[in-house]
Amino acid sequence: MQDRSQHTNNSNSGRQGSRPNQSTQRRNGSTLAQSSSRPSQSNPRQPSGRSNQSNLRQENVRPSSSKKFNGVGSAQSDLDRVLAQREGEARRTLGSALAKSASVADNSGKTTKRSNVVPNNSQRSNTSQRVPNASHKPEVKDNTKELNEVYSNLLSDELNRYVNKENEERKEDNSQKQKHRITIDWRRIIEDFNQAFYRSQKVLKGIATVVTGLITVACGATLLYAFVLSFKTMPDLAKCYNNAHVTIENSTKSTFKKEDNSFVYDKDGNTLAKLRQNRDTDYIKYNDIPQEVVNAFVAVEDKRFYDHHGVDLQSTAKAVEILVRGKLGESTGVERGGSTITQQMIRNVFLNNKKTYARKLKEIFLALEVEKKYSKKEILEFYINNCYFYNNCYGIASAAQSYFSKDLDQLTLAETATLCAIPNSPYYYNPVSNYSNNKERRNLILKRMRDQDYITKKAYKTAKKSNTTVIQNKRDFYNYEVSYAIDCAVENLMKQDGFEFHYSFSSVRDYKDYRKRYLEEYDLMRKELFTGGYKIKTTIDHNAQEKLQKAVDSNLAQFTKKQKDGEFLVQGAATVVDNTTGKVIAIVGGRSQESEEGNGRTLNRAFQSYNQPGSTIKPLVVYTPAFEKGYSPDTIVNDQKFEGGPSNSDGLYKGLIKVSQAIIESRNTVAWQILDDIRPKTGLKYIQNMDFSHIVPSDYYDAAALGGLTYGVNTVEMASGYATIKNGGIYRKASCIDSIEDSDGNEVAKGEVPSRVYKQYATKEITEIMQDVIKKGTGRGLSLERGMPSAGKTGTTNNQRSGWFCGFSPYYSIAVWVGTDNNDEVKDLWGGTYPGSIWKDSMNALCSGKPVVSFDTTLTQTDLLEKSGKTSSNGSTATTTEKKVATTATTESEGDEEDEDDVVSRLNDLIYDYEELEIQSDSDLAQVTSIEGEIEDLLAKLKTKDNQKFYRKVYEQAKGEVQTKINQYKSSLGNSSTQMPTDQTTSNTTTESTESDSSAGSGTDNSTDGSDGNEEFGWQN
Repeated sequence: MQDRSQHTNNSNSGRQGSRPNQSTQRRNGSTLAQSSSRPSQSNPRQPSGRSNQSNLRQENVRPSSSKKFNGVGSAQSDLDRVLAQREGEARRTLGSALAKSASVADNSGKTTKRSNVVPNNSQRSNTSQRVPNASHKPEVKDNTKELNEVYSNLLSDELNRYVNKENEERKEDNSQKQKHRITIDWRRIIEDFNQAFYRSQKVLKGIATVVTGLITVACGATLLYAFVLSFKTMPDLAKCYNNAHVTIENSTKSTFKKEDNSFVYDKDGNTLAKLRQNRDTDYIKYNDIPQEVVNAFVAVEDKRFYDHHGVDLQSTAKAVEILVRGKLGESTGVERGGSTITQQMIRNVFLNNKKTYARKLKEIFLALEVEKKYSKKEILEFYINNCYFYNNCYGIASAAQSYFSKDLDQLTLAETATLCAIPNSPYYYNPVSNYSNNKERRNLILKRMRDQDYITKKAYKTAKKSNTTVIQNKRDFYNYEVSYAIDCAVENLMKQDGFEFHYSFSSVRDYKDYRKRYLEEYDLMRKELFTGGYKIKTTIDHNAQEKLQKAVDSNLAQFTKKQKDGEFLVQGAATVVDNTTGKVIAIVGGRSQESEEGNGRTLNRAFQSYNQPGSTIKPLVVYTPAFEKGYSPDTIVNDQKFEGGPSNSDGLYKGLIKVSQAIIESRNTVAWQILDDIRPKTGLKYIQNMDFSHIVPSDYYDAAALGGLTYGVNTVEMASGYATIKNGGIYRKASCIDSIEDSDGNEVAKGEVPSRVYKQYATKEITEIMQDVIKKGTGRGLSLERGMPSAGKTGTTNNQRSGWFCGFSPYYSIAVWVGTDNNDEVKDLWGGTYPGSIWKDSMNALCSGKPVVSFDTTLTQTDLLEKSGKTSSNGSTATTTEKKVATTATTESEGDEEDEDDVVSRLNDLIYDYEELEIQSDSDLAQVTSIEGEIEDLLAKLKTKDNQKFYRKVYEQAKGEVQTKINQYKSSLGNSSTQMPTDQTTSNTTTESTESDSSAGSGTDNSTDGSDGNEEFGWQN
């Protein structure tokens, strides 16, 4: 019994040592046992796998000698191990070995019929373990001996060879495993390092999160503090809340459908147009809005819409964080607003887009109150119907018809997402002109709908791959004066909304970025204008408008050819500015044409088309600035051909001539050289100061002297520029707006503040010369009736693509352009032909019945002193006292009473001289004090509040500039030498090279420059 127990333990330990391949061991172990005990028997009914496993588990050899059976157990253990590692090969080897074993057992006749293996499962029920008695011991011993011999033969013959082979393979495996362990150790080191780094990263991230949270809290507290400060006291804050409560409490559903029509009036109060949108016909109730539309807006605009109560604190906090990080100079690459759908709806209906803390606080209070009174469905209905979808589309039903000619329930998922992408930034996501931008946001909407389980993945993929086709909706019809009035009114509202207008740019990219912001704001304010119930009073004169239109139509009547759309090919545009007020009184953007024949008056070329001005730009950017820089009409210049410069149209070069002759005959080489001398950027700065909106850095080169501009100018800008010359250098922004009142009767349009652009003496000199342009130069034959004085300049671009005439009488300034929308060549088109004829006819009609008044071109003593340079022998500004005497001498003899206009005129001159002072000595400081005293005396004489306020503001600005000069002078007292003024007029300067831009505005040609009358020249940019 002790031996059996020991054998059992040995046998079990052998099986446990090979546990990873236990199933293999069991199958082959049972095969060995069965072959040893019953070599000639098999059980075909029992599956071999199950039989082998059960036999292996039941294996139990009972020895009579511990020593010999230990050897058998060792052999069996080796066999089991071999079987576990090489099952297939082991079976073939054992098959041969067991056959020999069976043969030996049969021949000896000493093998017991009783199996040394415990019966399998099928035999257990009928067989019990038996312990052999003493009489059977010799027979068992003999059988054991024979069996040991069999195993010895097996191991010594075939299995020994196999075991040796296995030992060699095992050694090789162990060696490979050792190497593998080394590799694993290195990987473990790296993994440990990564884990340590990850843990540290999590710690750092946690610290960053805490810091960000603290910053957010601080920002929130700062904003809250700012809100409180913006309302001064808490009672005012409570008043704001109460106002919001009363507003919403008194509101009804019709409040959110309300549309106030705006009206446009002429100068006599006659209605020019009623601005309205048929929103009532497009208003749809919530139950009629497709669920996809609702889901799309919620997914992209306010995913927590159904959870918050009007204000999403989480989104607001994130927006504040991004805002503060941006203010601190950290680029987040994200633009984010914190407004919910409720807040956006409130802003569309009750507020404006002005970005102030006060407006934001009102928006929050109103949103909270709206959520108390109206359901989520009602709020969504209000929101969707008040969204603006560009191109005069208000509400998604109107947009569906405009862009797809479909009802809402006919839209595909992709089309729905296309429309829902627009309101976020109507201009930028306009699917007609900015389809790629719209498609990008459309796909974002689809993605968020998928992520929020509003649509399936399959629907998302299908909609994303689809290409939507949009159409250009028809624009509303407005005549030229109304379309211009709308434009002026929109810009006024933009200014009220806080938009900052720019006219100088650091690069073309800067210009394009600005234009994008401009158009986006413009579109929002246009929507406000059409729905805000404004009353727009203009300076449009109906009689002047008819006379100007008649002049354009009659002079272009011979051009009957039409474009494919039925509109006349050759077009004209003109603008009339009243010199007294600086206001536009008439504007024509094309020839009269019935709307059914073509687009008719949908394009107002007078302010919407930009063209190169030719030589009409010369007085504005070359000659008048040059007169301020040291040139005069009698300055001798060289009309010569030079490398890299332009040609004169007649091919002739007259050598040394006066500047006045060069202007009258429009010598291109002279204008080029003078602009190169004073620098193109300097010359163009003058028209930028007069709000010419499309001047870019790529225009800062000498070709600008001949009108070679990247984008060009329009007739409104040119008429305003010439009116500035007529008014002695005082600029007033051209506009037709007299006043704008909102629906409550409040005045919202502010008058433009006049500013000085040119010195008065320079404008007098250029006016005198331009009178001779009409009398004997390129504009000869265009003199006005009754001897009415006139001054002007012609301009023609290369290949007769555009013709211009700009000029003024004592009463009006008119700019005329003639050409085609496609910049085609026009036969016999020169500045002095069709454009000049339109100018002459319209000016004669407008000046009819008005007194003949001469231009004041005589230089006064003040003009002469200013022109002389105001310097004495010691280099200081010694003529200030003389100027003071000159400006006051005429009034001292007239008594104590002085006319307001005279005071204003003297203030203009005195403040201008004050700004130009050069502080180079202590005597200059004394003169500053003297001039300041005189300015204060004149300010006290002003009677009207507007003049007092305006000139006080101008004086304070000038005073700041003078104080800067004083500080610079005081800081330079320690220097050993005094810096002298720089002479701005040099000769033989190098042409400034600038980057050119291949893009051009509507109707421009970058290869064209100005020539005048019949003087076409051959130079091209």
